[in-house]
This record gives sequence, C-alpha cells and structure tokens, in this order.
Amino acid sequence: MGREHGLFCLGCCWAPMLLMFAAGVANPAWMGALTLVMVVEQTAPTGQRVVPLLGIALAVLGAVVLAQPPGPAALFAPR
Repeated sequence: MGREHGLFCLGCCWAPMLLMFAAGVANPAWMGALTLVMVVEQTAPTGQRVVPLLGIALAVLGAVVLAQPPGPAALFAPR
C-alpha cells in the first residue's frame, strides 16, 4: 500500500515537487511561502478557493516583473 500511494503521489505531484526543489535551492523564503500555500490548500476549509486567487496574483506579479525587470525583481533577489 505504501509503494502504491507513493507512486500515485509522485505521478500527480511531480511538478509541484520539482518547483519546491528549485525554489528551495534558490531561496529558502520562497520555499517556505510555497509550503505555506500547499498546507493551506490541503488543510483549510476554503483552501480550494484560495489557490485560484493566489494563481492570479502570482501571474500579475510575473507580468509586472517582465514589464519592469529591474524594479520588482530587486525586491525578491537574494542578498
């Protein structure tokens, strides 16, 4: 049962796992933020409602960073 569940989890969650690994290597603060989002999504009663809003907010932030590379990107650069 453990192996089957592990393979199922790996099959459906490989993209978030890869993102968490990359974020954790790049910046531990982003790793913590992503972990918090995933915990809220899985445990909070309104978790499924929070995720689309967060996705929209991150897409807008990405557009801002692309539109003005030196400005907002400097806020998230490791020091």
